[in-house]
Amino acid sequence: MLLSILNLKRTKESRAQANKLAAKKQLIESEAAKEAAIKKFDDYVIWRLREETRRYSAIEGRSITERAFQRLKLEMSVLRNKDALLLEDIELSKKALIDAEEAYRHAEKTYKQAQLDVQKYEVWCDEEQAERDRLSSLKEESELEEFMPKQSVT
Repeated sequence: MLLSILNLKRTKESRAQANKLAAKKQLIESEAAKEAAIKKFDDYVIWRLREETRRYSAIEGRSITERAFQRLKLEMSVLRNKDALLLEDIELSKKALIDAEEAYRHAEKTYKQAQLDVQKYEVWCDEEQAERDRLSSLKEESELEEFMPKQSVT
């Protein structure tokens, strides 16, 4: 009975450890996703600025129609709107990272508690076994005394 309970506690500890490792993996992936989102935004802004410069340079000194100019402004607006989408991706990745950090802290706390539970139960089992051994030894001694002849005092 005691061993089966101990095995259950060890199983719980193993699951808690697996959950902690999974949470750590998710945390690492979330950190990488945040860094990738930031890099993607930075790379895009650099590209967009170059692209705007290239497009404006292409029409510099030339006469263009109002319609072509409005189209160019619309294209630049679309490029700049992508900045907002990429910034939103960064914010989402930051939130995911915060969630992953919280999940890891919780998994780590759960694992530490499971470890303590196993340790406490192991100590208790050892104490119980020592008590059973002591009682068994006393019982054996008492049984031996029953069969031993009593010595008379003269």
